[in-house]
Amino acid sequence: PRRKAVSLRTSEFTDPTMPITAEMNLNELIIRLMSFPADEYSSHPNLTADECLTVCQLAINFLSSDTAICLRVQSPVNIVGDIHGQFHDLLRIFDRLGQPPKSKYLFLGDYIDRGKYSLEVIVLLLTLMLVYPNSVYLLRGNHEAANVCCRYGFKDEVMQRFGNETGTSVLMGFLRCFQWLPLAGLINQQIFCCHGGISPTFELEPYRSSKPVSAITSLNSMRRPFEPPQFGAACDLLWADPMPYPQFCLFKAGDQPAKVHWTPSKRGCSYMFSLEALERCITVFSAPGYSGTHTNAGAVLQIDKDKINMRKPGSFFVLRPVENKPVTGLFWVGG
Repeated sequence: PRRKAVSLRTSEFTDPTMPITAEMNLNELIIRLMSFPADEYSSHPNLTADECLTVCQLAINFLSSDTAICLRVQSPVNIVGDIHGQFHDLLRIFDRLGQPPKSKYLFLGDYIDRGKYSLEVIVLLLTLMLVYPNSVYLLRGNHEAANVCCRYGFKDEVMQRFGNETGTSVLMGFLRCFQWLPLAGLINQQIFCCHGGISPTFELEPYRSSKPVSAITSLNSMRRPFEPPQFGAACDLLWADPMPYPQFCLFKAGDQPAKVHWTPSKRGCSYMFSLEALERCITVFSAPGYSGTHTNAGAVLQIDKDKINMRKPGSFFVLRPVENKPVTGLFWVGG
């Protein structure tokens, strides 16, 4: 089903606790952010506290119309991984792959923290979702949670930009908005997408004996909004990781050691899952030169066909890091 866009100009809100006073034009906000030079690192686009709060409340209104955990998306679509406040690289992605609504995107979360342009990233993506709801889909990452984003830069960025009093209101607006983001997406009923990974809960009832469509229905029995729990399927969708190599248990299946499907994660929550736990796993990370301390490339997985070949579901667009970027102006030290 197609999702309905919100009005481009609005000043009507349903939550009287959010101190919003300004009427705003969402298209103008998109143009302002999209037109920011991708090589300008010494300044920020103009973005007010009222605009942030307005976008948050509009996003809550929009997301609350369907509280299912899993979105349904049709190809063709570009799947984008972690952005982590790297606004300039997000603009480069749109420049190369096309802007919505001409190109469709599914973002897998972690829009904020690490990078010092997290506000621009999350405000732009939320606004694009509002104006082009059938071209921009947003999932929640583990950094879109109160106990994480207050530690790795986003809280500091908001306070630095707006001051403590106004900044606290803006931060709370975003935290309420994050609680409404879905945790998973299903492309063409074939490709299951989430920020983290699969859960050992999926080997229990009602998931174990269900067909894929029924399993998604069971998953959707969880309803938004909420803060991520410390364990269970919702936690794993945000935090689980694939094992870097096979692991074996002490017990043997016949003459061979039994491969382990699940091990506790070194993160301190959730699990790591093995190749045997699922048919195919593709990881996507879209922040090149991550946090200013790495030399990695970023990538976007492009699913460009209606009928997906599961042996080769798509192709990667690769984004190389820009050389000689001013690290201190772009990233939180030690983030």
